[in-house]
Amino acid sequence: MGALQCCVQVILMAWAWLSLRLLFPEEPKLQAAGIFNCTCKTMAMGIPLINTLYEDDPNLVFYTLPLLIWYPLTIILGIFIAPNISMYVKRQEQRLLSESFDNSDPQNDAEEGYVEMEPVANLPRIT
Repeated sequence: MGALQCCVQVILMAWAWLSLRLLFPEEPKLQAAGIFNCTCKTMAMGIPLINTLYEDDPNLVFYTLPLLIWYPLTIILGIFIAPNISMYVKRQEQRLLSESFDNSDPQNDAEEGYVEMEPVANLPRIT
């Protein structure tokens, strides 16, 4: 059962990732947050709800077990994919930033009062 949940979790995370990349191509932080939030089930709300719905059912343990496996599995998978997602967000933000500078028109900048200045050399150091 745990292996099946792991497969479902990975498939849902991949689906969430691809969907968010398609829907929000210029929001890498939103994509990163969404991969975890779209697949998260809350134990704080889920377990009391299951206990209320199936109070007298002898199989109550089997109803709560998937939720008890899912939440830690989300944390464990997050530990492994978080560094890669962090690098992705940094790369995407750099790409978006460079594209915004590439698309800027120097003629419009000069008309709006922005002037590109040369760096000043040999400034005294303040200690």
